Amino acid sequence: MLTKFLTPPWLALILLLTLALGLRIAYIWGTPWNTDEGHWLMFGRLANAGHPAYSETFVGIPPTALLAIQLGAKLFGSSLAARVPIMLLSLLSLVGLFWSLMTLDSTQTPAPPWLTALIAATLLSFNFDYFQFSAQIMTEVAAISLALMALAFAQQYTLTPRPHWLYLSGIATMLSLTLKVFVIFIPLLIMGEVVRMEHERGMRKNKDTKDAKQIRSFALTFALFAFALGCLTPLILFIVMYNPIAMAQQVLAFRFALRATLAPTHTWQENLSLMASMGWDNRPLIIGALVGLMLGWRAYRPQIILWLAWFSLTFIIFLTHIPLRQRYGVLFIPPLAALTAIAVSEIYARIKPHRFQKPVRFGFITIVLVLATIPALQQVSTGLVTVNSGDNEPGRLAAINYLEMNTLPQDCLITDDQRVTNAANRLSPPWLSEASHARFVTGWLTMTDILTTIQTADCPMVAFADPKELFTTYFPELPQRLADLYAIEIPFSRKTTLFVGLKQHHHPPQHPLTAQFSNQINFLGFDLNPTRPQIALYFAALRPLEQDYKISLQLRSMTGNTVLTADHYPFPAPPPISLLIQGEQRRVDPQPTSPYQRHLAQNSGYPHSGMFPTRAWPVGQTIREVTTLTPPPDLPVGDYQLYLNIYDPATMARLPLSADSNEIYLTTFTLGEQP
Repeated sequence: MLTKFLTPPWLALILLLTLALGLRIAYIWGTPWNTDEGHWLMFGRLANAGHPAYSETFVGIPPTALLAIQLGAKLFGSSLAARVPIMLLSLLSLVGLFWSLMTLDSTQTPAPPWLTALIAATLLSFNFDYFQFSAQIMTEVAAISLALMALAFAQQYTLTPRPHWLYLSGIATMLSLTLKVFVIFIPLLIMGEVVRMEHERGMRKNKDTKDAKQIRSFALTFALFAFALGCLTPLILFIVMYNPIAMAQQVLAFRFALRATLAPTHTWQENLSLMASMGWDNRPLIIGALVGLMLGWRAYRPQIILWLAWFSLTFIIFLTHIPLRQRYGVLFIPPLAALTAIAVSEIYARIKPHRFQKPVRFGFITIVLVLATIPALQQVSTGLVTVNSGDNEPGRLAAINYLEMNTLPQDCLITDDQRVTNAANRLSPPWLSEASHARFVTGWLTMTDILTTIQTADCPMVAFADPKELFTTYFPELPQRLADLYAIEIPFSRKTTLFVGLKQHHHPPQHPLTAQFSNQINFLGFDLNPTRPQIALYFAALRPLEQDYKISLQLRSMTGNTVLTADHYPFPAPPPISLLIQGEQRRVDPQPTSPYQRHLAQNSGYPHSGMFPTRAWPVGQTIREVTTLTPPPDLPVGDYQLYLNIYDPATMARLPLSADSNEIYLTTFTLGEQP
């Protein structure tokens, strides 16, 4: 069996896969995350962090997709390379389509099956849309890939009728449907192929006796049983791994709820118009498929019916699908590529008698393959020069940097765009893993959920970052409600705003440590970043404060030498950013707004004296502030002790802790250049 895959046609497929892989890797690194990829990556990161999928974490995708994304996040973190597992799954579509067409009976057509298979795989791989969506965390192409593999296994069964092929076909079918409930008709096509094969086998034997019919009926029943058993195998595994009721609710019931919500304003004419747009984008393949239908029908190619059925069922499903998205059009590409390849191979067969047949045929095949790769090359070049108006926008980048510097990895972050959370290497609260139009419009995520989560999880920041302004569109009252919970609102750009400085933290610090500074400020303890010198300090004002005090953190060697001093007012203002304003680059200070501004109006230094000065601290409420230490680059390796004091910058006098002490030891870091 292995020698079959070492023949020249299969070696040609390996070369095609190598080229496809190389182009997709180049595209991956040149194309930023889109919004859907942002919250899907968050699903995987939350699962890797130990938050149970479907029960604790909202996960709107099936389990096979979740496992693939988890793998990418485990191997590559939040980098663009996290797309690799889904991309590799997507490349299976080339194998599946090639294998399926290689099962053609060469006696039924003058063109060799390998030519049809190779051209179809090439057209599929480098189709403009198919290429793009196979190199992202988008599961449509990956689901198609496994469906094509399921079809290829079933067609291999028609050549070598052994039940393990149908068992493998069933596994691939269920994995496809648990990547995305997308190619929902693939079981029907596979069962149709099996029935056709058993019928043709009976016709070849030309036995219509009662015993022969019973034998064929038993063979068909056994074949379908093997296929059904394959389908059940991964399904049972997922039922054991996850809460099946919660999984069904979030993967299926949620989609039905979205359909029910959008149905009253939706018409089939809209879907028809969108499908016309899909067809126009793929008009060369449409023309090729029509030629393939005509020539293949005349040559009596049995697979014409199969690909025509795929196309027709897709059309029927899409006509009533709610909501139908442009990217779903990739489901039309496999039958169009297969039928176009049949057209090309039939034309090739007709020029075969030419007296210059070898050069003509070689040139003909080369031209077809080169033309098929052009869309992918265009896509790669477009991707490599893409300027993402979101993640490369200076205000957005400044907000991400501020998030990373002023929160700890264990802090939760609430946002309407998980690309921001992933870029800052922070996690969303599990139930808020997907803040999307679908969840908002169906009521599966409400403003109450957001406000309740802030208070139960002590989320130190909320980020409005989605380019479509999802939070303000669906919850126009949310900014005012957040102003009641947070002391600071920082607009970094027109569509990127952070709410910072939670007025009241309910959870105690990880490292409790109580001390009173001059009977004015109570220090309650601290949290630490386990991966870098970053600390969160907990304070509470014991009475109204009349001065804007500074917080001082000093890092000292074990011999008592100070190697770093980090003096700052509470919640330092972000540094200026460079924005393009009316064609000019200007340096702009992100100016915070705050419900405390009326208390700060007399402070001429605001916000440079801190965005939440001690004079504005509410009495008795816990304030948590994060400081990131930046040790000198040439710092020797060793243990360094961190001390805290608070002082009045006007007099430089420290607030005393007791009669003989004005600072407190916090913790010891191991720092310095590694050998």
